[in-house]
Amino acid sequence: GGWGHRPANKPGGNGYGAINAITMQAKMTLGMMMRCGLDVPADKFRATHDFVAKGTNDIGYVESTDFARYLPAAEPTSWIVTPIGPVGRPTGALAVQFPMSLLNRVMTFDREWVQVGMGETGETFLIGPDSLMRSDSRLFLEDPDAYRRAVIAAGTPADVADKAIRLGTTVLVQKVGTAASEAAQRGDTGTLINTDYLGRRALVAYAPLDIAGLRWAIVAAADSAEAFAPE
Repeated sequence: GGWGHRPANKPGGNGYGAINAITMQAKMTLGMMMRCGLDVPADKFRATHDFVAKGTNDIGYVESTDFARYLPAAEPTSWIVTPIGPVGRPTGALAVQFPMSLLNRVMTFDREWVQVGMGETGETFLIGPDSLMRSDSRLFLEDPDAYRRAVIAAGTPADVADKAIRLGTTVLVQKVGTAASEAAQRGDTGTLINTDYLGRRALVAYAPLDIAGLRWAIVAAADSAEAFAPE
């Protein structure tokens, strides 16, 4: 069994509640995960026996899925999964739903960018191995129309910008194919000045982020004019 997040705007929301149980005999299979609505990349579960074996040691084993669309939820969702049962004989799996909104609150500082010292243009965001955002763009949250104008001028197709506005998020929609994001995805850490996804010259810090097998990158950026403005 497991627990799933129930958004505050849904019946019985604003917290976590029980979700359907996942059971298995001796092993977990990709098919079972998919039937339960968990969008799990096939390459992460080719070695099902390895997954179970890792879950039978003393310290346990946890697997995380990348964010993906999940029909019962109103937002992209990740899952944190671990085998459960007697040592050596796993009989099920515990799956915890991890909604995008929880991660967004951390990455966007609850939208209090100025109060935490990010200035008027500073932001931090996550990028997946597909170069798509895994947390929301600051400008998108502050002014969707300004976001649309900026990203289209910078080369994002208009239908992509419109999709972000229609879905209410840049997660799994906005591509960040910059020098900084590409360097981070190669495993590099550093800082540079480059043109960002908004088409502005920005001071950018970047680093790879490997969390339970997720190959993400983290980026912090600010308009270079603001970053280098005299105090």
